[in-house]
Amino acid sequence: MAPKLECPRCKAPNDPNLEQCSACGAALQEGDRTAWLSADEVQALDRHRGGAVDEPPRISADETEWGASPAAAPRGSVPSRPGLLEAGAVLGGRYRIEGRLGVGGMGAVYKARDLELDRDVALKVIRPELEADPEVLARFKQEIILAREITHRNVVRIFDLGQADGIKFISMEFIAGQDLTGIIRERGPLPVDEATDIVEQVCLALDAAHQQGVVHRDLKPQNVMIDSDGRVVVMDFGIARSLQSSSMTQTGALLGTPDYMSPEQVKGEPVDARTDIFALGLIYYEMLTGRLPYTGDTPMATMFKRTQVKATPVRDFKPDLPPFVSDVIHRCLELQVHKRYQSAREILQDLTAWRGGTALTIGPTVRALRPTTTAGSKRLRRGVVVAAAVAVLALIAAAVAFWPRGEEVRAGQSGAGVPAPAADAASLAILPFRNATGDPALDWLGDGLAEMLRSDVGQSASLRTVSSDRVHQILRDLRLVPGAQLEEVTLRRIAEFGNAETLVWGQFARLGEQIRIDATVRDFERHSTVSLKAEAASESELLAAIGSLAAEVRDSLAVSRAGRRELEQQAFLPSSESIAALRQYNEGLALLRAGNNLEAVTRFEASTQEDPTFALAHSRLAQTYDRLGRSEKASEASRRAVELAEGLPDAERYLILAQNASLAGDDEAGIDAYSNLLRMHPNDPDLHYELGVLYEGQGDFDQAREQLGVALQADPRNVTAQLALGRVLIKSGSAQDALAPLNQALSLAIQADNAEAKANTLQALGVAYKFLGRPDDALANFRESLAIKREIGDRRGAAASLSEIAALQRLAGDPDGARESYNEAIAIRRDIGDDQGLGLLLLRRGDLEAAGGNSEQALADMREALRIQIEIGDELNQASSLTSIGTIYDQRGEYSESLIYYQRALSIRDRLGNPSEIADALHNIAETYTCLGRYREAQDHYLRALEQRRIATDEAGAAYESYSLGRVYSYQGRYAGALAAVDEALEIFRRLGNTGPWYVETLAFRGSALALLGRFDEAAPVLEQALGLARGLGDDAIIAQALTFSADREFYAGRAAAAERLDRQAVEAATASGDPYLMLTARANLVRDGRAGGKAAALIPAIEGLLREAQSRGAKVVVTSCNLGWSAALLAAGKPAEAEEQARRALGGAEDMGALALVAQSHYLLAEAAAAQGRQADVARHRAEAARLLEQIRAEAGDGPLTRADLAPIAAAL
Repeated sequence: MAPKLECPRCKAPNDPNLEQCSACGAALQEGDRTAWLSADEVQALDRHRGGAVDEPPRISADETEWGASPAAAPRGSVPSRPGLLEAGAVLGGRYRIEGRLGVGGMGAVYKARDLELDRDVALKVIRPELEADPEVLARFKQEIILAREITHRNVVRIFDLGQADGIKFISMEFIAGQDLTGIIRERGPLPVDEATDIVEQVCLALDAAHQQGVVHRDLKPQNVMIDSDGRVVVMDFGIARSLQSSSMTQTGALLGTPDYMSPEQVKGEPVDARTDIFALGLIYYEMLTGRLPYTGDTPMATMFKRTQVKATPVRDFKPDLPPFVSDVIHRCLELQVHKRYQSAREILQDLTAWRGGTALTIGPTVRALRPTTTAGSKRLRRGVVVAAAVAVLALIAAAVAFWPRGEEVRAGQSGAGVPAPAADAASLAILPFRNATGDPALDWLGDGLAEMLRSDVGQSASLRTVSSDRVHQILRDLRLVPGAQLEEVTLRRIAEFGNAETLVWGQFARLGEQIRIDATVRDFERHSTVSLKAEAASESELLAAIGSLAAEVRDSLAVSRAGRRELEQQAFLPSSESIAALRQYNEGLALLRAGNNLEAVTRFEASTQEDPTFALAHSRLAQTYDRLGRSEKASEASRRAVELAEGLPDAERYLILAQNASLAGDDEAGIDAYSNLLRMHPNDPDLHYELGVLYEGQGDFDQAREQLGVALQADPRNVTAQLALGRVLIKSGSAQDALAPLNQALSLAIQADNAEAKANTLQALGVAYKFLGRPDDALANFRESLAIKREIGDRRGAAASLSEIAALQRLAGDPDGARESYNEAIAIRRDIGDDQGLGLLLLRRGDLEAAGGNSEQALADMREALRIQIEIGDELNQASSLTSIGTIYDQRGEYSESLIYYQRALSIRDRLGNPSEIADALHNIAETYTCLGRYREAQDHYLRALEQRRIATDEAGAAYESYSLGRVYSYQGRYAGALAAVDEALEIFRRLGNTGPWYVETLAFRGSALALLGRFDEAAPVLEQALGLARGLGDDAIIAQALTFSADREFYAGRAAAAERLDRQAVEAATASGDPYLMLTARANLVRDGRAGGKAAALIPAIEGLLREAQSRGAKVVVTSCNLGWSAALLAAGKPAEAEEQARRALGGAEDMGALALVAQSHYLLAEAAAAQGRQADVARHRAEAARLLEQIRAEAGDGPLTRADLAPIAAAL
């Protein structure tokens, strides 16, 4: 069947030879277009003809004539090359040559006038030499067939491959404009907005081509045309692949343009759509900078450079470029294909969301899916989104309050191989030293001495040292000022809280140039005290003095001689000998602990200026930049730290690698780095804690519990670790078990009078109670947490509490209170610059507004959330925002927009790798394809969803996918398969004891499947039971479906009047549900009922209106049904010719869907129309086809379906 041409206005399919849309009258083919010949066809042809190729030849701009208007050849001139035509010549009696546009290796391109259709076209005339190779010609024809399938406004239209007067040629649309190469040559770098507009339109073209299985392979600026209206048109799809004959591939020739080849093309590897993504990245780069990222002395050097080296950052040449655009370009230019964007659609959606607009329409208008909950249960329904979105969002929202900031670990490896800590290891805490002279210039040494001593004493299996951060937390909890003189009882309490048997504390003083350090080592277990001292003649000798003091501390510890040797091997001082750099570094650490990131960043910057090779300072600078949201600077500083880390002691190097992995979101590298640190320091509870947090974010809760348990065994009074364990237990579904560590954390916080820890623990307890179904207890804890946070000035935490309070207010039926809480929380997060939290809150408020019917405000909130999440790289919540936006468009009936957002959500879910969430996204898209009538794609997505449900051991979800597959089988005419699938689903639901909405919906469809099989008596009690259960649930959507299925049963049994009564009830229920697709279906069935009841002619106006609405929504099955109804009505009115036209349209739609029953009905009506016009040959042909289809149905399902009222007349006539 010839490919259909989609109307740019109403999306209706049309025959490719039509000038105007048969549905809305819009123009389908526009004139005044130009097509250009690829200059590199010369190169391809030369290779085909056997020329030796050592490297890709340079291509002169003069080889092809380029310009905004055709250059006419003199009339009567003799062609300078075979296959060239003179202006004024008429090819095949149809195409008058107006002038030559270009000439290349494949032949020449002309502007011509199609005298038959009275329009301008472009003709590409094929060289005779190329025609001589049958393999090349056959491949070329196949590519033309593929290219013709691409009917999109941003792809040049191929009309035909013809032959006349001994010349083979291609006719295509004519485009008046300029190619992108000429624009860049004339204007230089383009503004960001203009370049992005062009890229978005190229994405639309690529997406349309890739969906048809066509890969360009030679995308470059010369193949991108821009007309006078700003429309971008991509040309020469598939041409390069057509030229790839066996003789060429055997010689290893490279196809494509050297400057725009992908790494896999250069290496001669198989290519797919991602090759075009790489080329698009190069074009985007060139438009913004006026240059390409890869240069070399020869084309060969330029090509092969991209197989080894990443592209030069685009911001090196355009520093003012928005970071997001830079990220998009560099993701396109990843050397490894799996790291690139996986489709042009993904690029378009990222750019659209960044620019804050509604996504451009990529594909046909479709139905989208909506998330719903009924009686607290997760559910999927017809057209339904299911993601455990509600539960996930609730958990993520809670995470903002007390999850570690910046931890988005999603993939990793087992913790196997991390050594267990020694049970008899000694433990040591080093307190900040006191500045005995009071000289402010030496204040930095208080923390600095403790920090450097800790690293220079070392760690091993025989010694655990308490981290500096933990020491400072204990001092804060006990309300002690670092460096203060401490009583014996206070020292013992510090040791108790830190679970340390040995403490080191002391003071330092300056005496002239000399600096003297006095230290005390107290072993509380063995009741021993050692006094130590060290002296530095000047600041420049301070590091040597600290090294000497560290050696004496090691000697005073209760560890074996072998243990001391191991400590010496692991010991290190910070990798800087600059005292000024160390001063700034340690001051930065103190500010970082105090949460003063702005001041901290200035200290770390100063430290790296004092010593540019100070790796730890660069690493801490990166961490601080990240906290301030300066991601590019953070990445740059972290990369520098990693570069400098080479050659440093392992402990310092692995620490830097761990921090870099955390910033980069490289989960596996982070786990590797912390695991390596633990192999050196198995007794460090902080490392176990950090590793546990990584596993927590990754979703490996067993490993997280194990690591946190080790940390708590070493330090059971660590409030932070108790809180983390509570989080992990909540996330793993053990909210009840989480109460023990959380109450322990609360008790510790109260003992220490630690208001911040108390507030965070109350927040976590609120989340636990929420998941335990105790909303009153949850609300009380959230409100108490909020009060404390307001008192201590913790605005970030207050916003988190307000968010949870709002969610509970909404559940309690108080939308005004929820809105007020959300508004306050949003204002706080805007003010403090918490982008991640702001994005989540906007999404939740948008969901509240959507539930209240305020879709415009909902969309505004959700789009802003999405822009933020894209900017900060928060993919987890991007997927939720994309799904929610798709839901709004679904509810508004704008299905084309929904599909775009749902597909983008799937691409993210695929990357994140959670099987349940992948299954939800796949199901949504499958439902959309079902409503679109693209049953093959729907079936593929349902099957993938079913596989993911099984991986996730989600039996109920798997049952629902089986039911959904049954629906698709029924639409295809595979009725026995449909019943088998639905029976399998019901068996699972019954075994699980699931009698909720999924079960009721599935039960209702079983009644429908029985009716489709002609088993009307069996269907009646099933449908009656399902309708009663649906009414008991109070679910209007399921009620509407059950009524529709019941009406179908009556209709198939030949009782049209009874069917009409039920369908009217279905319209009411569908309207109450607010589901546009259900409303369309119910109204279409009313038309069907009226036609069967003898009202066909009177229904034509209603059919016309319904048809327009169905076309605008992309409801292909409804469109086809309307075409059938219209055809029958026109036959009844004595208008067979018009009836035939409608039946042909119905046939096209039915064949596209693969709906056997509808195809058979279409052929039957075509036979009736032909009979009325006396065309007996056509009557026989269509009846034979209808008979073949009915036999196919009978072979699968038996005779029962042929007794239905819609098929019985056809069977009887045959």
